[in-house]
Amino acid sequence: MRFPSSTAFALLGAGLIAISFGLARFAFGLFVPPIRADLSLSPHVIGIIGALPLISFALASVVAPWCADRLGARNTAMASGVFGVVGLALISQSAGALSLGLGVFACGICTGLMMPALTAAMQALVRRSMHGRVSSVMNAGTSVGVMVAVPTVLFLAGAAVHGAGGLCRCLWVLLRHWHCRGHVFTSIPALSGAGTGGGDGRRNRAPGRLRLSTAE
Repeated sequence: MRFPSSTAFALLGAGLIAISFGLARFAFGLFVPPIRADLSLSPHVIGIIGALPLISFALASVVAPWCADRLGARNTAMASGVFGVVGLALISQSAGALSLGLGVFACGICTGLMMPALTAAMQALVRRSMHGRVSSVMNAGTSVGVMVAVPTVLFLAGAAVHGAGGLCRCLWVLLRHWHCRGHVFTSIPALSGAGTGGGDGRRNRAPGRLRLSTAE
């Protein structure tokens, strides 16, 4: 199996976090005014819908470590991506409060599963000394996702509900890229003895490319 460098893993992880956290979950608040007007939702209903992603995120966070341990980090990340795609697709095609609520609930599950999957993969593929820096880069993806959502709201204000379809396609393409190149994330038990260097099972990597530090 091909192992990514710490820099590649951090950037790809930041991309997934940008879409799953920044776009699929937190950016929903930016779309609330046009969605509410388009679907004729009352403040009471839109308030309940707005709380659903937090509820589903909390529920998914409870089972996410178990999923990463039993199913493997890659399968957990793919499941997260599926929930994100389904959620954004439902939001983009929603015709009422029910379909919109199901969509944002699925997006909350996506965010709840994604970070534990990335963390489990990082522990298996990245040297322990790099965990802090890699985590920092990945977590910065949330801000990037929200920043991308702002011009989306400005340009798609008249069709905000349907704009989620583009985010859905972005998430699916990124997940397929990771899956096809074999970067992400096989099960942790299978990787526990992987690598050729270091007592922690991480491989030694040769210098020569831009990295997060001079040693990985």
